[in-house]
Amino acid sequence: MAYKGKAKNGVVLLEGDVSPPENAEVNAELVDPGASQPPPSWAEVSKDAIGTVDDLLPRMAANHDLYIHGTIKQ
Repeated sequence: MAYKGKAKNGVVLLEGDVSPPENAEVNAELVDPGASQPPPSWAEVSKDAIGTVDDLLPRMAANHDLYIHGTIKQ
């Protein structure tokens, strides 16, 4: 089971009304405060490439599975 908490004066204080079993062995991992932000979206990662291709086949968006995977055309 995982517990969340914060360190204060060298002691980890757990959130809520929980406590691990007495004499339980535990691991403490420091969490980077910036790491709690969600990862960037696909559009944010690909923003430099979006809109750069201008010679695609007509109806590419509607039939991309056909062109990429060979599935049935819509």
